[in-house]
Amino acid sequence: MSKLLEIFLHHLWSPCANYLPHLLPLQLIRQRALQARRRKEEEELAAAFQIAGGAGEQDADEEEDEDEEDEEEEEYSSSDNEMAPKLKPVFVRKQDRITLKDKQRADMLEKEAAEETERLANERRRDTLKILEAEIRREAEEARALEDELDAIDSDDGRGDPSKEQEEYELWKVRELKRIRREREAKEAIEQEKEEIERIRRMTDAQRREEFRKNPKKITNKAPKGKYKFLQKYFHRGAFFVSTEEEKLFQRDFAAPTLEDHFDKTKLRAVMQVCFLILLMKDHACAQTVALQFSSFCSP
Repeated sequence: MSKLLEIFLHHLWSPCANYLPHLLPLQLIRQRALQARRRKEEEELAAAFQIAGGAGEQDADEEEDEDEEDEEEEEYSSSDNEMAPKLKPVFVRKQDRITLKDKQRADMLEKEAAEETERLANERRRDTLKILEAEIRREAEEARALEDELDAIDSDDGRGDPSKEQEEYELWKVRELKRIRREREAKEAIEQEKEEIERIRRMTDAQRREEFRKNPKKITNKAPKGKYKFLQKYFHRGAFFVSTEEEKLFQRDFAAPTLEDHFDKTKLRAVMQVCFLILLMKDHACAQTVALQFSSFCSP
């Protein structure tokens, strides 16, 4: 194909024959140079054979080496002839194109954001240290004030006065004797309770029932059961901290009505005299039955 192109150009542009090598592609120039070089080498080899009367083993090796070099050059030229793959052009919108200015602007914004984050972190760290210092200072002042109060309490106003010191000593002896007696009574009560438990454990079931019948458990904080009104709410007084009888709070009547329980609910309509919890039952038929029975029982 290249030979035909050369003949066509020679006949078409005969005045420009001198400039033909410049117009031919670089590939054709390489091929012509390679062919001229090969012809020259063949002529030199033929002349050498004629002079020496034949080729020896060394000449054969050299010829093989030259042939290998020629093959390598041909492969190199053929690889050059192959066109490199081209990337497919992709359209990018103007607002999506990243220019050098945009990249510099993005880098600058990122740097400013990092500096702002570091500044805020340092500011938070300083605020935290200030709060911590203020808290430590406040705790130190509170500890100092508490120590001053304890020193004021521990101060002995009667120091140096024998009569006041003797009076304080007598009061201390009374307090110490009460404390010793209180601890001894608590210890004896614990021991007595353990002995009673062991005694009951050694009994049979019949003896235990007879013992409980003769000596029933005494409830010291039992409250009298009051009279409840119709549909009055029940409030349990609680099971803790009711053993003492000194507080008037624990001696109240827990059955007394409160809030809406002061009203007479017997005057309400029958549908309103039903407990609200019945309406929350899942089985509506059962709820209706219970409501009817309850209303007929509680109707005046």
